[in-house]
Amino acid sequence: MKKQRRFIIGLYALAWTLVGLVSGSKASVLFVRYLTAPVSRAALVWWQVAVWWLWGLFTPLVLALGRRFPLERDRLRRNAWLHIAGSLLFAAAHMAVSSYTGQLVLPVDMGRLPFRTVFLNTVLNDLHFELLIYWGVLGSGYAYNYYRRYRERELAAAHLQRQLAEAQLQALKMQLHPHFLFNTLNTIATLARKQEMDAVVQMLAGLGDLLRHTLEQADKQEVPLREELDFIERYLALEQARFHDRLTVRMKIAPETLTAAVPSLILQPLVENAVRHGVTKHATAGVIEISAARAAGKLRLLVSDDGPGLPDAFSVETEGIGLRNTRARLARLYGDEHSFALRNGVGLTVEMVIPFHALAAQ
Repeated sequence: MKKQRRFIIGLYALAWTLVGLVSGSKASVLFVRYLTAPVSRAALVWWQVAVWWLWGLFTPLVLALGRRFPLERDRLRRNAWLHIAGSLLFAAAHMAVSSYTGQLVLPVDMGRLPFRTVFLNTVLNDLHFELLIYWGVLGSGYAYNYYRRYRERELAAAHLQRQLAEAQLQALKMQLHPHFLFNTLNTIATLARKQEMDAVVQMLAGLGDLLRHTLEQADKQEVPLREELDFIERYLALEQARFHDRLTVRMKIAPETLTAAVPSLILQPLVENAVRHGVTKHATAGVIEISAARAAGKLRLLVSDDGPGLPDAFSVETEGIGLRNTRARLARLYGDEHSFALRNGVGLTVEMVIPFHALAAQ
């Protein structure tokens, strides 16, 4: 705020100095031609700079009057008359000082005349211009205040929008935790009913590691791909404990993509979907492949399975919570700069393309 105030003061000071120099250069050219006694051109320039700097001293007072008596609809008539009186007062003061200092600088030409005569001549010549200066200064103050209020409202709106977006993203992310947890617990319950206790113990230990990891990442919307893949490997270890040799996982990760920023937990629902609708549909072993590549400033992530693919009746409206959640998070984080597509091939491939930017391990 102080920095901004200093900038405004400096701007007004520069403006009045430039006006004074322009007026002084004009006086040094025109006045000299008609003066009966020689006067230093420098003296004429400094006289005009000093005269116009008086308006520089008046400026804070005019702006203060504008704030104290704003020209707003409910008080327009009363405050307008106050500003008319103020403009006449400031104009008269400025012309009086200009006339008096002119008599000092030009003792032969202006100094020999009575002050009243010099002042009245100045009023006749300059009153309209002096009034315009007052209203110009007042208008500049209002213009700046309107701009400042606009910027404040704009920043406040942006802040609220950011808070809303963060809250929505956090809500979307939190939906994954119970969804993922309940599915894993169901798997553990299934293994327990089959009396596969070694697998149950292994999955409980793995689930503890995953829950600790999700708690550590709770306040992060983006993480390096390396950390996301580490989480996925732990998750797939649980699934492999369930499916044994029926689940094969392949990773094709370009080394330069490991530092790329990705939404936290973005791959888990896609991999879970591949397990649920791909691997479990196989009587024999199923394959899940995860790949990452960088191209043209984008990160391209693929999650594929060799299951039956999308059914004919599939639509966006029939998507499960995992895919809906993923779409919503990507749209909220990246807007039009991302793409998300599902396509049938040898099974189902989910393709996600987002802007590439590196993110250091946290």
